[in-house]
Amino acid sequence: MLAVVIFAAGFGSAWAWRSAQAEADLASLGLDHEKERGEISQAVAAELQRHARDRQELQAQYDGIDQQRYGELRHAQEVNDQLARDLAVAQRGMYAPVTGSGCASSSVRAGSGGAGVDDAAGYAELRPEAAADLARLAADANACAIALTGLQEREQVRQRRQSVTQ
Repeated sequence: MLAVVIFAAGFGSAWAWRSAQAEADLASLGLDHEKERGEISQAVAAELQRHARDRQELQAQYDGIDQQRYGELRHAQEVNDQLARDLAVAQRGMYAPVTGSGCASSSVRAGSGGAGVDDAAGYAELRPEAAADLARLAADANACAIALTGLQEREQVRQRRQSVTQ
């Protein structure tokens, strides 16, 4: 019977020791796991901060392009609006070259001799509302060209940044 008690006591203490050892192993694994999760979290946070910085730099470049193009657009719009107003009230005239012998009316005048202008061609003055419409059409085309230039510059910046990060 003493042997059974000694065996039971030994078995119980071995069981308790193994249980304590298993708990220590689990605690160690838990600490290692937490440490690894912390390192991963720090790496992800650093990557997110880098992406945020890159995005802010890109946005700053975009804002510079937009500000420059908006200034050009605003100036061109002011000039074109004034031209359209002047044409609409006949303060200024707009002339178009005409050809053909059937255009011998009093509204056709001889060439002005400007650079690149055919001196032999006659010119007809456009009605004020037609001249203003043409000026607005040219202004719209100019605004589209400025906007397109801005978009192209933004895309070039994006492509340069993308090639640097790859």
